[in-house]
Amino acid sequence: MRERTKTENLFKKCIIIIGGLAVLISGLFLNMRQQKRIEICTGSTTGIITGERGFQYKKGSSHQRKFRPQAEYTVDSISYTTEGSPVPFHSEKGTEVTVMYNPLNPAEAYLPDYNSHSYGAVCVLGVLMLILGTVSAVREIKK
Repeated sequence: MRERTKTENLFKKCIIIIGGLAVLISGLFLNMRQQKRIEICTGSTTGIITGERGFQYKKGSSHQRKFRPQAEYTVDSISYTTEGSPVPFHSEKGTEVTVMYNPLNPAEAYLPDYNSHSYGAVCVLGVLMLILGTVSAVREIKK
């Protein structure tokens, strides 16, 4: 009976380790994708905030609201639209913003003033899960 419980506990620890590895890899992938976008979007133009998309999420016991600003910009007489990262404040329609775009594909763009994604926290969470799972698995083995 005790051996089965030990095996079950080790299995649970392995799930934590695998989950941590998945979270870490996801964070690294998202961070690399964001860095790649920053590297290739070397063109710069001025865009205009045309609206925003709001959404609500629960944080602790309260509901929070964030907004993704939408901007229109023009490159070589062609208009494009892009969205910024979620921000906790409204973006005034008609406000001028800097838009960074890919000169080879102007539809690929981002708003540097609204580019607040931080995937470092996701990576840290993955590492913490790996450490927690590994330490608890080692303790379980030593029992």
